[in-house]
Amino acid sequence: MLALEKFECHTLVMERGSIVPDGEHQITRKRTVRWLQDHETDRVCDVDELVCVSDWQRGFVKGNARTIPNLLPDWVYHLEPTRNTRATSFIYASAVIKGLPLTLQYFESLRKTKPYKSATLDVLSPGYDKPGKINIPGVSFLGSLPFDEVVNAMRNVRSMLYCSSYKETFCIVSALAEVLGLNLFIYQSTGKDGMSEVCNSQLVTDNNDQLNANLERFAREPGSFKPVAAKDYRVSTWLPAWVDVLGL
Repeated sequence: MLALEKFECHTLVMERGSIVPDGEHQITRKRTVRWLQDHETDRVCDVDELVCVSDWQRGFVKGNARTIPNLLPDWVYHLEPTRNTRATSFIYASAVIKGLPLTLQYFESLRKTKPYKSATLDVLSPGYDKPGKINIPGVSFLGSLPFDEVVNAMRNVRSMLYCSSYKETFCIVSALAEVLGLNLFIYQSTGKDGMSEVCNSQLVTDNNDQLNANLERFAREPGSFKPVAAKDYRVSTWLPAWVDVLGL
């Protein structure tokens, strides 16, 4: 068994559903903050403050809560937009459990339509869940990549295709994709969630027919789909909020 030592701090930040060791291994602190991330509700009530990543998520919690979005490094905001002009190149960049099976199913049907018969889909996954072997024409599994390589992979395609089957509290990859100038063909199959406030794109929808219509219009008029001004999730912008949470 791992031997734990006693610790002392001013503010303890617990991520998601983590538990503080009690008894002889108690962490002595003045304040306890829970950073909920992808948890919809608060599992522990004895905290001084909750940090949610979207206002949508904050609507599920009780107690003293504030919204601080997930953040992106400042340097991604200085990059040129996507370098790929081929309209039928897509990327999926999320965990398998969040919607890969549904996205692959949709992509297969999309390739059966004439405008997208040569469409490609690059699949990225964080690595904690693996999709197994994918035998679908046009799909390339790139696996888990360092952040800078994720950025490069996104800049090598024109659009994100994400049929979500998971209630997203934020979705940092959609925010990143919008910063990089990708079109966001996102379908929220479980209804509107935190993604609805993360991006400015009007392509994010919880209506399957609307997703189809968006892609049909994109096939006819790809040049009319311009990069959308992204929201500001720079570390430098939101650092003061975290400094306040930590009591520094």
